Amino acid sequence: MEKIKYMIMSHGRCGSMLCAFLLNEYIKSYINEDKYYVLNVETHLIEDYSNNDYVIYHAHNLSNLLTLPKDYNLIFPVRNIFNTIISKAVAVHTLKYKYFHKDLKQLEDIEPFSIDPTFFLELYNHNKQWHSDCDIIFSKHRKDLNPIKINYEDIENDPSKFFDIVGLDFNLTDRHMKNITVKVPYDYSKIITNYDDLKDYHLARIKLGV
Repeated sequence: MEKIKYMIMSHGRCGSMLCAFLLNEYIKSYINEDKYYVLNVETHLIEDYSNNDYVIYHAHNLSNLLTLPKDYNLIFPVRNIFNTIISKAVAVHTLKYKYFHKDLKQLEDIEPFSIDPTFFLELYNHNKQWHSDCDIIFSKHRKDLNPIKINYEDIENDPSKFFDIVGLDFNLTDRHMKNITVKVPYDYSKIITNYDDLKDYHLARIKLGV
C-alpha cells in the first residue's frame, strides 16, 4: 500500500483541525482500520518525525516547515483574517475550540460580549506576522515545498470539497461526518457587541494596504 504522510500547517482558527479529521477518515477507510492518526503538535517543534506509513501532523509552529521531510505532503489551510481573529477571540472567551455534530444537540446560549480592541489588534498583528514569516520560509528556505492551499471558506459548508482540492478519491458519507468537526454554530455578529466596529477597523486596514 502507498504510504500516506501529511503535514497540515496553518495559523490557528483556519480550519486545520477540520482538514486533519478529514484526512483521518480517509486513512481509516484506505487501510480499513479504525484508528486516530492525527499527531497534534500545535506549538511544539517536531524533533523526530514518525516512521509510520500513515501519519498526519497538525501544527502551527512554522519552524516545522524547515525540517519537514520531502516525503510528506503539505496542506496549508487559510482563512479570511477577520473571521480568523473573531473565531479565535470567541474560542478564548468560551474556552471551546471545536464542535462536532453531537454538540449541536446541546448548544448553550452565549451571552453577548465585546472583544477588547487591544486584544483584537494583538491577534490581528500576530496573524499578519505569521503569514509574513511563512512567505519568507517558502521563498528563501524551502522552495522545494509545494503546499496545497485550502481556503476554509471553500470547505466550511461542504467538507467533501476538501478531497477534490487535495486530489483524493473519497466519498464522505454521514458515517464519516459524525467524526469530523463542524463550523462553529454561532452567528458572530449577534454575540459580539462591537462586531461592526471591529469589522470597520479591518476594512480600513485593507483600504490602507496594511
